Amino acid sequence: MGCEALLAARTRGIAETRDRFLPRLAGLDGIEVFPSAANFVLLRCRARPASEVFRRLHEEHGILVRDVSGSPELQECLRLSIGTEEDMDAVLKALSRILAREEP
Repeated sequence: MGCEALLAARTRGIAETRDRFLPRLAGLDGIEVFPSAANFVLLRCRARPASEVFRRLHEEHGILVRDVSGSPELQECLRLSIGTEEDMDAVLKALSRILAREEP
C-alpha cells in the first residue's frame, strides 16, 4: 500500500472514530459539543470551569487536552484530539467522573 492509500485509510479511521465519539460525548451532561469535520472536537464546559476539567483530566486520568478557553470566543472550551477507540472511551469515562463530582 502506498503512502497516499495509507494516509487515506488513516484519515477515514479518524473520521469514523470521531463520528462514533461525538454522539456519546454530546450525551454527557454539563458540556456543549460543537460539530466537527476535523481530527479534533471542541467542547464547552458548562458544569465545571474548563480549567478544572483540564487539570483533573491530566492529574487524575493522565489525559492531556488543549485548554483553549483563554480566547474570548472560546471561553470555557477544551479541544480534544481524536485518538484510538480506547483513547476516546477513556476520555468519556474520565469526563463522566469529573462532571458528576462536586469536588476534586
